[in-house]
Amino acid sequence: RKEIEWLLDDTDTFLYLIRDPLDRVRSAFEYHKNKIQMSRTKHKKFYVECFPGRFNDVVEAMRGAGSDEKCKGYADRALGGGGQGAGPHFSYNYQKYRNFSLGSHPSHSVMVIRTEHLWDDMIRLDKRLGGDGHFAQQGTKKTHGSESYASNNSTFIAPENAAYLCCVMYGEIEVYQELILKAVNLSDEEKREDLVKVMRHCQMDVADGDVDLAAPFSWQEFGEGADCRRRLA
Repeated sequence: RKEIEWLLDDTDTFLYLIRDPLDRVRSAFEYHKNKIQMSRTKHKKFYVECFPGRFNDVVEAMRGAGSDEKCKGYADRALGGGGQGAGPHFSYNYQKYRNFSLGSHPSHSVMVIRTEHLWDDMIRLDKRLGGDGHFAQQGTKKTHGSESYASNNSTFIAPENAAYLCCVMYGEIEVYQELILKAVNLSDEEKREDLVKVMRHCQMDVADGDVDLAAPFSWQEFGEGADCRRRLA
């Protein structure tokens, strides 16, 4: 605890590892499902009894498909409230990390490493800090197969379910956007590209670069608006 307090009080910059929030939860689902189904222990109810198949099934349950209220409750708590039932990648979300870091120290600078551009961001950040940008394992990656979103892949999500999930996760997306906007190591063009991408994941018709960084989109208004109320009803 003392180490965390020292880091919060005696530094002036937060570094966050970030990813498009919808991609992040799909990847988390794949990771925990494979790990937990092999062990058949912790979180067994979520991944073995309720959702042994595709991530899309989780969102379908949230929308009321099927009659198992228990599984629907698990899904709602995991994706809507950061509950523990689906694994720590769901409960330790952007909102949780922001609350105890940037939330209590809003004047700190922000830097990010985007998993979609991990090595580019790492190299530039290393050079910014005085390094030479060289890493012994540069270019390597370890994934869980979640970079493939084909319809037969367990991380697939139907467009209408993606739009629904954005209504549920608008708080997470709001924090993601805040970190992107505050990141001093990203160019304005990179910020616009990343924000357009997540808006398109939410089935919004957005042109390339059509994001006002000075007056960004309000995900809170979106999540509390008429369209989301209709979807979540």
